[in-house]
Amino acid sequence: MSYTRRDVLRGAAGVAAGSVAIGTVAAQEEYDHWQAQPDHVSLVYDEPTLVSYAPRLVLSQEAREKFRGLWGWTATSQEYDHDHHVYVALYTHQDGLGTIGQMLSDSHLGDTEWYYVLSDPETGETQQVIYDAYHWVAGRQNASSITMDGEHPVASVQDPWHFYAHQSVDADSATSFDEVNDLTEEFGGLLSNGLDESLEPGTVTDPATMQARTHWWRSAVGEFSTDALLASAVYRLGWVGADQADSSALAF
Repeated sequence: MSYTRRDVLRGAAGVAAGSVAIGTVAAQEEYDHWQAQPDHVSLVYDEPTLVSYAPRLVLSQEAREKFRGLWGWTATSQEYDHDHHVYVALYTHQDGLGTIGQMLSDSHLGDTEWYYVLSDPETGETQQVIYDAYHWVAGRQNASSITMDGEHPVASVQDPWHFYAHQSVDADSATSFDEVNDLTEEFGGLLSNGLDESLEPGTVTDPATMQARTHWWRSAVGEFSTDALLASAVYRLGWVGADQADSSALAF
């Protein structure tokens, strides 16, 4: 039996984490994510631009076998201080550390991991990254504080959960990407296959909101989310990869 990311977190403490599978594209108007895109924000798929900022990822052999690729778009606005290059890495599945009873399984089908690269719209210089630092909890770091390869941030993918970390990464062993797939075509399919119920509207279609938000989880009121709350609790217990996270960069 497989479990979703939400089951992983609910299983380890009673927690949650978001998994989706790619499927048929749904009409945009069906989802409030598109309504959360402000009129002043343009979402553009320009592959050369996305390739020029794509993170370099240190992937284990295990992660490579599950990795499906990077998808992305660039969000621009005259009201933004930065251009936001939005990437999501998709994986076929997550093999967890094992099962201690049914509710403690941390394996599930599908995996989505967000990584945003913020660049200066005038100079093109990478200035900041916002990324899944621990089960959809945001991490934020300035480019000056992490390993960079030109304008490309370098991050390591943490097995077996696939969130990102930046401590002691080896740029020479990182994978560079000469292809980034079109998120404008894929996003509807992701939403229709389960992402919609987990993802907070606007976090991807108005990505500047993630400069203040602490997580990607869909919230009930304000930023309150039982999933994010449980992720925080599991982190504080030191479970489910807490020792592999960029602790100083976590938003909570």
